[in-house]
Amino acid sequence: MQGCNVSRNNTLGVFDVLKAVDSIWKLIQQRQVTTKEIKRTLQSCYRTTGDRKGTSDIIGMTGTGQFLAIEVKGKGDKLDKDGGYSQENYLREVGQKGGLAFVVAEEPEKVKLRIMGSDKYIIVCNEVDFLQLLIQKLKQPYT
Repeated sequence: MQGCNVSRNNTLGVFDVLKAVDSIWKLIQQRQVTTKEIKRTLQSCYRTTGDRKGTSDIIGMTGTGQFLAIEVKGKGDKLDKDGGYSQENYLREVGQKGGLAFVVAEEPEKVKLRIMGSDKYIIVCNEVDFLQLLIQKLKQPYT
């Protein structure tokens, strides 16, 4: 839409089934099979993608070649659940370098930008307002 070329950027780890089976088998052998231990073990069975930490969910470019980064947040979700600032830093850097940076959230009023100056570069909105704000930004001169 609007001449943009974007793609989904999967930065989550990839679940390793073989590691999970091996880890669960070790729990069984150690007789430590509890719901808590199974959950903890399964959470540790992801291989990292090697991508830059904090990279947005959707990345691409506008019709004029301007970089576009969109972070998508569901209800109750927030930037950097791990306590770091990598997602916000990434979006702010995109904005500082002339790209368009968006956080599209079901609850935009609950999205907290914690790094000073981020609100100058990052547009926080809901999914209904996103397209209108994107079009508005695309009409502004590229600097």
